[in-house]
Amino acid sequence: MKWWILFIGLMGVAIWDWYKKEIYLPVPASLAVVGLFYAMGKGALGMKAALLGILPGVVLLGISFVTGGEVGEGDGWLLAAMGIYMGPKLVFVLFLLSAFLIMLVGVGLLLCKKGKRKTRLPWAPFAWCAYVILWSGGILV
Repeated sequence: MKWWILFIGLMGVAIWDWYKKEIYLPVPASLAVVGLFYAMGKGALGMKAALLGILPGVVLLGISFVTGGEVGEGDGWLLAAMGIYMGPKLVFVLFLLSAFLIMLVGVGLLLCKKGKRKTRLPWAPFAWCAYVILWSGGILV
């Protein structure tokens, strides 16, 4: 059930981010609250994994602060919410896979002369694609 909740929430955020180029923060906040309630139902181990899963998002928020917003703050909040569901290892794998996917698209845009070095791409759609890849590969069970 938790994978479906995250799938639907992340898909909504990805669509919004694609068109608006921003993360609608009430969705990651809602996902986080639901995820924390789910983790509490799993006991101390569930809460430990959920709280450790937030750390990659916190790091991304710190990078956003240090770079003056070059990395979106909403992306950090979304990654933190996803980490509650996925735990620290899986959310880190998802982050790396989404970064790889966005790099492929960025290089493709540069090669086709459709983008420039400073072209900004929304992260959430690539996070959703990475999530689908991990889920369909049986990694998220």
